[in-house]
Amino acid sequence: MHKLQFVQLLKKTKRFIVGLIAHLRRFPFFVYNVYSAKCMESKTGSNRCIAIYDLSCNPITYDFASFLFCADSHFCSCGYDQFEVLIIASKTAVAESATKYKLPYSCDQIEDRIQRLLLPLARHYANCFSTIILPSHADVRQYLARRFFLYPPDYNPILNKSRYTHHDLFKYGKIGILEGGLSISTNHATDALHWLASRNITCKFVVMTCRESVFQPLRNSSANRIKYISQCLNKAGFQVVVVPDTESDAKFKHENQGFYTVCELAAYDMTFRLALYRLSSLCYFDANGPYLLALLTKSIRFIINNYNPYWTIDELAAAGIKYGEQPFTTDKVGKRRGEWLWDPVTDEQLMETIREFLDI
Repeated sequence: MHKLQFVQLLKKTKRFIVGLIAHLRRFPFFVYNVYSAKCMESKTGSNRCIAIYDLSCNPITYDFASFLFCADSHFCSCGYDQFEVLIIASKTAVAESATKYKLPYSCDQIEDRIQRLLLPLARHYANCFSTIILPSHADVRQYLARRFFLYPPDYNPILNKSRYTHHDLFKYGKIGILEGGLSISTNHATDALHWLASRNITCKFVVMTCRESVFQPLRNSSANRIKYISQCLNKAGFQVVVVPDTESDAKFKHENQGFYTVCELAAYDMTFRLALYRLSSLCYFDANGPYLLALLTKSIRFIINNYNPYWTIDELAAAGIKYGEQPFTTDKVGKRRGEWLWDPVTDEQLMETIREFLDI
């Protein structure tokens, strides 16, 4: 055998092995999709409602929770109370999403993030009964051809990969009352209670979710603010749990001086994070994605510091975000459960707002 032929054979063998590995990696997705398809056949008739989350124009972040709510609200307005989700996760779509939103993850890590973030969010959303992951845009055409009810309504995988907008979230939530949304089981709450007990957190506690990202870094949380608020809450008889973004564990562990407890598990486990929020007296967020968990869960009280130095009021309006409004902040009996802070606040002003919520 000539040397050139041998090299070509090696290249073919390598391509075969790489392709085989790629197919094996997709096997769990295949099993999951088969199971989901069986669920769909048993729960739906001809009027199927399908929400399409295309990763080529949507991020692999907590924004997915907003998408679920908007899809649910759209289908409810059409008279349907259940829907299924298609996640288009082709390699091209994943790469586009990672580049556009500056996600510091490899393709392998992003696939893991789909499993750890997007799928659990769909499972915990009350009216979403099934989720299917599609490996290419070609696979979605069969759903479009059957004239199912779709969200976004104008979705087209070729001409217009329509992205839902935050305008929809504010449109459906403008009356301030949440219908549907996320939920958590008793078993998951028990896991969080065990963790709290293991950390000697036995009294009322507040969860502070800290942002630390290379994307729009001026939105990141201040370690000094976290310490100040924690000290004040400690004096008032509250303990503090800090849940950092995945890549910022080291920073907040280093800055901690015993005023709060860092929960690393919640940073990586969305279900545990939701359970922890559910058990807390109050959740505080610095314009970071996980605020959507509190916003879309009826029983969670929250404060969102939504000030964003990268946007002007006009730019927010152009993006469909209504400056100054307070969506989802009251329950059905008119009791306030949340507060949006749209303007810059000092540490003292923030602490005063927290005192009002906790009645201290």
